[in-house]
Amino acid sequence: MKTAKFLILFFYFLVLTSYFSLSEVEGATVGEIEINGLYSIEDEELLDILDIKPGKPITRGIVMRGIKRTFLKGLFEDISVETTDEEKAKVIINIKERDFIKNIYVKGDYALSRKTIREIFLLKEGQVMRYDLFEDAVRNLRHEIAMRGFPHASVNAEIERLEEPYRVNIYLSINTGIPERIKKIRISGTDDKIKTVMKLSGGDIYDQSRLKKDLERIKRYYKKNGYFKPVVGYTFTDETLNISVNPGKRLKILIEGNIAIPTDTLFKEMPFFDAEDFRDDIVEEALAKMLAVYHNEGYAFAQIAPVITTENELIVLKFFVFEGSKVRLRTISFTGVTLPEKNLKEIMSLKEGGLYNPDQINTDRETIKEFYNALGYLTVNVEE
Repeated sequence: MKTAKFLILFFYFLVLTSYFSLSEVEGATVGEIEINGLYSIEDEELLDILDIKPGKPITRGIVMRGIKRTFLKGLFEDISVETTDEEKAKVIINIKERDFIKNIYVKGDYALSRKTIREIFLLKEGQVMRYDLFEDAVRNLRHEIAMRGFPHASVNAEIERLEEPYRVNIYLSINTGIPERIKKIRISGTDDKIKTVMKLSGGDIYDQSRLKKDLERIKRYYKKNGYFKPVVGYTFTDETLNISVNPGKRLKILIEGNIAIPTDTLFKEMPFFDAEDFRDDIVEEALAKMLAVYHNEGYAFAQIAPVITTENELIVLKFFVFEGSKVRLRTISFTGVTLPEKNLKEIMSLKEGGLYNPDQINTDRETIKEFYNALGYLTVNVEE
C-alpha cells in the first residue's frame, strides 16, 4: 500500500475530535473498499451513511460529514477512514463499536422480584454498556433496595464479555437480608380512618416507594373532599411509622342562578385545587373562565358576582349568576373599508346569524389588521 492520502480518526465521548495525517489529493475516486470491525449493521448501510461508494469522488469534507452522521447511530466508539495515494484509491474503514448489554442476570437470595430489580437497575438490556456509570448503577441499586425495606442488602455486579462481538452480560449478585418492618402506624392531625386510604399496614415491610404512593393517596382524599392544600409528612422510628396530616382549609364552592350552563361544567373551570391556594386573583381567574363559557354559548351579557365568607377552617365561595339572554349576530357592517365586505367577513370568527361572543371581537380586529398588512397597508386602524 502506498502512503496514505489522508487519515480521519474520530473519538466519540461527548464531543468529536478529529485528526488529519496528510493533505488531501484532489480528483481521487473510490476504488476498492475494505471494512474492518463492523458487526451491528450491514456494510451497505454503513457506506450509505458515510456516502462512500465505488466510482464516487472522495474528499476530506465528504468523509468528515459521513463520520458525523455515522456517530448519530450511537453504535460506534471510533471510526477511521484511510485512502491509498492513488487516483482510484483503496478506502480502508476501521470500526470500533460500542459494547451493548445482551442480558442482565440476577442471582442470590433476594426478596424482591427479578422484574423489580431490573427496573430499578440503571443499565438496561439492549442498551449501550456505559462503563462510566457502572459503579453508580450498582450503588443506586443498593440504595433503591434499601428504600424498599432492606437496609442491610448487599449488591455485587460483574461484567462478562461474550464471544459475540461487542456484547456483554451483567451478573447481579444480591442478598436482600432481613427486612425492616412497620410494627405500628400512628396518625396525627386527623383521625385513624385515614388508614383506610392507605395500602401499607402494621406488619408490612417498610417500603418507602409504597409509602410515597400512600401519602399521595391521602392528599388526593382531602382534595376530593374540598381541602385545597393538604400537607402530609412522616417519620419512622423504633418500628413506628408516624404520619402527620394537616388538611389545611376547606373550600366549599356554591353556584346559584345558572340554568343554561350545568353546575358541573362551571365547576370544571375552578383553578383553586390545581393552584392549591385561595387568593383574590385566583377568584378573578375563576370568574373569567366561567364568563368565557357563557360567552362561547352566546350569553354575551352574563354576569357573575362572588361572595366569600370564612368560618374557622372553612371558606365558602358563592357565585351568583345572571345569565341574561342568548344573543345572535344579525348584521356585521363596515365603514371606511377599501376591500369588499364579503372578503372581510370570511376571515372573521364572528358570523352573521351565529352566536355573539364578545371575547372574539379583539381576535377578529387583529385578524383584519393582519389581512390589510399582508396586502401592503402598513397603518390600519380597526375600531369596534
